[in-house]
Amino acid sequence: QDCDAVETVAQMLSLALPDPGLLPVYSESLFLARLEEEIAWADRMARPFCLLLVDPDLFLGINRRLGRELGDRLLDEVADFLTDLVRESDLVARLEGDRFGLILREADKKNGRKLANQVTKAFRARFAQPGLTASTGLAAFPTDGRDAEELWQAAEGAVVKSKRAGRAQLTVAPAFDEPARPEAPGSLRPR
Repeated sequence: QDCDAVETVAQMLSLALPDPGLLPVYSESLFLARLEEEIAWADRMARPFCLLLVDPDLFLGINRRLGRELGDRLLDEVADFLTDLVRESDLVARLEGDRFGLILREADKKNGRKLANQVTKAFRARFAQPGLTASTGLAAFPTDGRDAEELWQAAEGAVVKSKRAGRAQLTVAPAFDEPARPEAPGSLRPR
């Protein structure tokens, strides 16, 4: 069965041609610098935005099963998939390990939740064959954090809650005064 999985993923990746129109995938250091810039701009202009962290579930096992080379190619495919899925104004980065970060520009929490749910649902559908799902966490500026560290901690805490709640879902960080609740997988309901 592992041989079938390796062959299936290899076929999927061989069909995935790079799209020259894709947005760039930022490095973690550049992404963190852009996050600081986005906070300064959003604060100055009184505009919202959201930080979305995407953490593929149980990727280490998939990487062991497929091998490091196919695992890395699968993560490259995830990066291309995310850049193709989001708006041109949004930013996508490959973070340390197998994680990704997205800055959803000019998205308030309600719109950020809709975009994040679309990412989570589309991720589950696109990578069903290799059995890859993602736990995602969303935090909104300024309600969930007024600086990069607060915003990052809020999104990171939401990812942890997604994983503890069963993986393959979105959790929206609570505002400073509301309790956290994981979103139902595929849910688009506003709170």
